[in-house]
Formats: sequence, structure tokens, C-alpha cells
Amino acid sequence: MKYTMSDIDFRNIDYIYQSYMSGANFIDLSKELDIPVTSMLSLFFSNKWPYERKDCPSFNLNCKKILLMADTHIGSKYENLNYIDLALNYGVKVDVGACLHLGDCIQGKMCDEDKKISTQLKTMEDVFNNFSEYPLYLIGGNHDKNAAEIYDETIDRLAKIFHFMGFKQCFFDWNNYMFVMYHMIKHFEDPMPLDKFALMLMGHGHNAQILTNAKLKAPTASDHIIHPDTGAQPGFMILTMDDNIVSVDLYGFEGNNVVKLKEKFHTKVLTPYHMVNNQMCVEI
Repeated sequence: MKYTMSDIDFRNIDYIYQSYMSGANFIDLSKELDIPVTSMLSLFFSNKWPYERKDCPSFNLNCKKILLMADTHIGSKYENLNYIDLALNYGVKVDVGACLHLGDCIQGKMCDEDKKISTQLKTMEDVFNNFSEYPLYLIGGNHDKNAAEIYDETIDRLAKIFHFMGFKQCFFDWNNYMFVMYHMIKHFEDPMPLDKFALMLMGHGHNAQILTNAKLKAPTASDHIIHPDTGAQPGFMILTMDDNIVSVDLYGFEGNNVVKLKEKFHTKVLTPYHMVNNQMCVEI
């Protein structure tokens, strides 16, 4: 039989929540409970939801600036370790409080010409291991996931360098506002309403883009440009929060120098609705 909304009591809601937090996704739960995904999502985001969003962030940041890096693809023919070093040291120069890596840190095993995954991880350790000026966070990308499926040590070694946040979306509390890290691994994707967070910070696209007022894509920090006709180029981003305003500056590389490509590439006004304590619990 199909459940209606009135048939789903709080025991079902709690089971949905606990299952999801244990790794299940909405599609699997829909099949298991014979409940339409749309009905489950309505419950998950309803005002009757018993868990407050303040319980959900994976980590908290209390700082004025953060650095966004993505798609370094260490181990591919497109890797450029100099970009990583330049970006991290520029972050020190402008006093960022953390670096968020938005996925595809290493290449995995995608082509015959790629380096062995153990070699990729060793290179990654050499690049990041001695850096301690501010914390490094990583949300896994599809290439990192590929490596983890092939090489058992992948996640443990990533986690020795980064605060590793898994392969799903990851929420974090930045100065009491809710943000999301996400790499777009489709089979791990769960839909979420765009008004539930301040910004979704995304990798995977290799091109700095503003998709919506709530979705921001970081450029690649490698030499792999998927869409050269768009004028995309390697780089990174610095996000600055002043009171309730987040401004995003876009940077690139010229030789051994960092250059600003666009000041205020994106600006977002944060509202009380985006504050952690005013939100209901959503996916993490």
C-alpha cells in the first residue's frame, strides 16, 4: 500500500532520518518504505521535523576569510603542484581561516597514463603534509571516490592530511550561517531546497561559475580546462564575510605569481533565514 502524508508518523520520520544519516539515500528509502520520494522530502524539510538544523553542521568556522580550491587532479597529466602551493601561500598572505577543497584532490585511475594511486597519494602528502597555517577540509569528488574503490588506503591517507568530509554534501557553519560543500557525485546526490542555506560551494565543473544566487562553482587548480572556449582558466577563490555580506574574489596564476582575475566575482547578502539556529535539519 502507498502511504499518505497523514499515515507517516514520527516513528517513520525518525527511521528515515536515522537511515539517511547512516548512508541510505532517499531513493532507496522510498523503495523500502513504499513512500514517494516527494512525500519523504516534504517531511524531511517540514516545520514538524523534530531535529533542529543547529545539530547538523559537520564543522564550524569562525573567521573572516576562507579559501576555495577544487579539482587539483594530483596524478593526472594536468596536475600543477605549483598552483596548489601558490594558492595556499596566498591564503596565508591574506589571513584566511581555512581552505575548503571541493573535490577531485587526486586523479584516481581513469587513464592508462595516470600515475599509480599510491604515487598520487604520496605526492598529495608531499604537497600538503607540512602545511599547518590553517585547517584543510576536503569533500570527496568522483575521482577521489574512484581511487577509494580501487585502493584501500585512499580514505585513510586523505584523512591524515584533510578533515575529510565524505562524498555526500557537507554542511558547515561559517560565523553562524549555513553553507554547503558539494562535488556533484550524482549517485550520492539528494535534492535540497535552495533557500535552506547561504551558498552551495561546488567543484567538478573546472570553471568559475555562478549557477544561481545560491550556487557557486570554483575553478580547477590544475591545467585541465574542459571548456576552453568559455575563457575558463585555473584558479581559486577567496570568500570574505563582512557582517552579513559574503564577497567572492577570483584569482588565477601567471608563472609564479597569483593574479586577481575578478574582484567581487559574486556577492551574496545573508539573511536571518540562513542563520544556523533559525533552520530546520537538512541533509549532511
